[in-house]
Amino acid sequence: MKTTLRVKRDRVKEDIFVAREYLNIVLQSEDVAEFDYKPTACKQSYGFGRMVTEGMVTEGMERAVAS
Repeated sequence: MKTTLRVKRDRVKEDIFVAREYLNIVLQSEDVAEFDYKPTACKQSYGFGRMVTEGMVTEGMERAVAS
């Protein structure tokens, strides 16, 4: 018995944010920074990683007018 392919659902998050006039934060970029850290009292250094994200905030009705 073969199965049929499922249809993808519509993406409705953007429409909900516009209708309810929520603030929408859209991810613009992600960067990863890695560096070594050695506390003064320690002999061993530790590796740290940090993710830096940048987003853009839009209001719901602004997006509706622009569309």
